[in-house]
Amino acid sequence: MQQLQDFSELEEENISLLKQVSVLKENQVDYEGIKHELKRKDEEIDFLNSQLDELVQLKDIADRQLEEALETLKSEREQKNELRRELSGYLSYDSIGNLQTNFEDHNEEEEFDSGYNSGGLNKSNGEILMSTPRNSDIFHPGPKMASDLFTELSLTEIQKVKQQLLQVDREKANLEINMQEVRRNLDEMSKELCKEQQRNAELAEQMTILQKDGIPKHQIDNGDELSKCTCGQEGSEVLRLERELKDLKHRDEMLEKRYQEEKLEWEKSKKVVTEELQTCVKSESDDRGLLTVLQEELRAARRLYCDFQSKLNLAQDELLSFVEELAHLYNHVCMRNNLTPNRVMLDYFRDGKGAKLQFRKRKSSDFFGKLLVNTDLEITDLHSGERSPLSSPDSSIGSDFGDSAREPLSITHLIAVVKDQIKHLQGALAVSWHHTSFEMITSEMDKEKEVLVEEIMKLKALLSTKREQIATLRTVLKANKQVHFVLIRAPGFILIIF
Repeated sequence: MQQLQDFSELEEENISLLKQVSVLKENQVDYEGIKHELKRKDEEIDFLNSQLDELVQLKDIADRQLEEALETLKSEREQKNELRRELSGYLSYDSIGNLQTNFEDHNEEEEFDSGYNSGGLNKSNGEILMSTPRNSDIFHPGPKMASDLFTELSLTEIQKVKQQLLQVDREKANLEINMQEVRRNLDEMSKELCKEQQRNAELAEQMTILQKDGIPKHQIDNGDELSKCTCGQEGSEVLRLERELKDLKHRDEMLEKRYQEEKLEWEKSKKVVTEELQTCVKSESDDRGLLTVLQEELRAARRLYCDFQSKLNLAQDELLSFVEELAHLYNHVCMRNNLTPNRVMLDYFRDGKGAKLQFRKRKSSDFFGKLLVNTDLEITDLHSGERSPLSSPDSSIGSDFGDSAREPLSITHLIAVVKDQIKHLQGALAVSWHHTSFEMITSEMDKEKEVLVEEIMKLKALLSTKREQIATLRTVLKANKQVHFVLIRAPGFILIIF
């Protein structure tokens, strides 16, 4: 009975173990399936991360190129503004050149040549025109550009100098007028003195004649008294006139002294201004060299700008080709998975393929190439009345800057299109991966089902063998029991045993 209980316990344990084995195998199958799914998801995530990294790198490159383009444009504009300020400074120096003639005498004129023929601004027909430079290599500003640049400067110092010179000229003119009045008064006084002397001489002659004719003395005395009276009256007038003459001489001396002092001050100011003009001429010569250097730098900047423009056009072409490839890939994925493609993606595809998203390529590189070959394109004749490219707002350079300001918008629009395409492509790929994963799971489940059927068959075979073994054990036990009972019932055998 105990063996039967043991066998029953063993069978129960065997059954429980088989159940545990089946549960463990099912769990193992589920674990392997989940592990496979996780591995596949990790691969998908890695692939998407790699694509996102590539797109982020492309975006960084595009942003960097845009920033470099904006910086180059900003530096070019700053250089142009500096060149305009320097040119306006040259114009102001050239206008100062005419002030030297006011410091010289009216009969002496010196030619002050600062690199220009006329040495200043010439107003004709209501327009401010620049004189033609003697050196053909120097930049030739246009008439409108010269006026525009000249109005941008603050000419406070020049106006102060002009006002001081005008004030000195006025004072000089007033002194000259006063001197002329004093000289006129002196001439009148001298004429009156001459007349009085002539009268006195005539009276003296008359007295001598009367004395010779023998006129009585009392009459002569009376005549002398009369002459003295008349001479006394005339002498008082002469004394008054002498006093006035002395006063006028003193005033003349004071005015002459003041005139000499002001003349010395004027000479000193003249020397200071001439020294300043000489320093201005030297600085102008230095600025000419600096202008040539800046022109060379401007040419180099134009070359760099042309290279950058070509690279930007290549980047736009590559982005357009990338958009077309993404559209093709999206269409292919939809066709393979029997999906209806999105209308927006198809519109992007048509626009990118047919109209190139209405982006136009710049043609400024040809213009800058011409400028690099021939620098005289910016130079206009003074009598032709044409505007220079730098001074006119509607010139081709301005239009090129406008195009460059519009080009980052086109690149950002392309990047937005690429992002939308990537989103739609991710959705299509997710749907396709879902279908493929479902098919793979069904195939794997079929395979696992076959394996499980085989294992079940093996287990059934094991169970049949176990049952046979149990049946044999039962027969053996029955035989043992029968032998045991027989031995128990046989007394002789028991005695033998004892």
